[in-house]
Amino acid sequence: MRGSDFRADVSLGDANYAFGEVGEDRWRRTPSGSVRIIRSDVQGDPLDHWPRSVFGLGLSSCETAGAASLQGATLEVLACRPPGNPTLFYYVDPSSGHIVREVSREGARVVTYDFDDFRAVGSWAQPYHWKVSGADGDSDVTVVHAGVQAVPAAAIEIPQNVPEQFVLPTSGVAKIPGRVGLYTSATVEVNGRERTFLIDTGTTQTIIDIGEAARLGLHPLFGHAVVRELKVGDVVAHNLPVEAIDLFHDEIHGILGNEFFTGHIVHIDYIHRRVEVISHAAFKTPATAVAMAMDCREGMPLVRALVGSAPGDRFALDTASQQILLSASFVSKSHLSLNAYSTEQRTEHFLEGPVTVGFAVAPAIVLGGYRLEWPYAEVEEPDNDNVAFPLDGVIGTGVLTAFDNGTLWMDSPYRK
Repeated sequence: MRGSDFRADVSLGDANYAFGEVGEDRWRRTPSGSVRIIRSDVQGDPLDHWPRSVFGLGLSSCETAGAASLQGATLEVLACRPPGNPTLFYYVDPSSGHIVREVSREGARVVTYDFDDFRAVGSWAQPYHWKVSGADGDSDVTVVHAGVQAVPAAAIEIPQNVPEQFVLPTSGVAKIPGRVGLYTSATVEVNGRERTFLIDTGTTQTIIDIGEAARLGLHPLFGHAVVRELKVGDVVAHNLPVEAIDLFHDEIHGILGNEFFTGHIVHIDYIHRRVEVISHAAFKTPATAVAMAMDCREGMPLVRALVGSAPGDRFALDTASQQILLSASFVSKSHLSLNAYSTEQRTEHFLEGPVTVGFAVAPAIVLGGYRLEWPYAEVEEPDNDNVAFPLDGVIGTGVLTAFDNGTLWMDSPYRK
């Protein structure tokens, strides 16, 4: 830690992760060297969140939320709401200044951390025992050792990203076997055993269903594992980190997220139903292509779109969603006027969590060189029992298939 900036290195078995915060940027690095910025809680997991329990949170996003009684003691409660992140509640013992409880609330998902056994470490007090309870199950954490040492400035800097997760054939083009449609899937070999994965540019990490992980002999720690070999057509990735979660889908065993393709161009031809991965050296921009600026630093392609007269910079191009989705926060801050075309509501299940949506006709949407007149859209309905969707919206395959006569070239440059 240096000032309010920090870096945390985490070892899970033989897999080494790193997390940190520099200025306004939070970041994570996977064991394969892929680095992404975390601007908001986009598909985070416990490994993203836990350094907050060690390094704390700046008070600029906090306000007093009253008092609470815990084990006969009256505690002060701080509610901290970093932009785009779940609300955190800190229970502070006013007599010692210790944070004795932290509660993370993300819709219906609630996790409680109780801290005790405080000991002096340098100029602050460190809890040596945590009791965790809630959405991820119960566990106890015991700190074995905490110490202080000088930290050079370079140790806190955001690491360099690796250029790629795999090497393409000498031709610079690899064909990806699978099916192309409203959902695009790939035939994948995981440690030599064939499975079906979605190609999902709206997901950051490579995901494997937790049941499949067990059947494949993987042993996730805190929901993370390393696949010795993952083969997709002509490309092979070695020692690839994956997150294991319950995907609730019998036919889909995993997800190839956008980070998997970092440093290469993905070509999805919805008309001829084919997928290719192309190197920058082998790629020639088609004369009919329309360029669209993307920000991939958060691990997924985020683009700027204009909805009516309201601009938004955080619309995800998502090959695993069918529709346009407008988030509640974007609709609210933009004062959009939407015409409902159905009174029905339903729950969409994103990796961030469940989102309740309604259905409306949106004003014209402009992105890149395309203009969509009065498109149908799903609209997030605020719901205290669900997560707050952390982006401006999603552009799904209903729009992507219209690009350049059904052909999409997507570049995910690595962060330099």
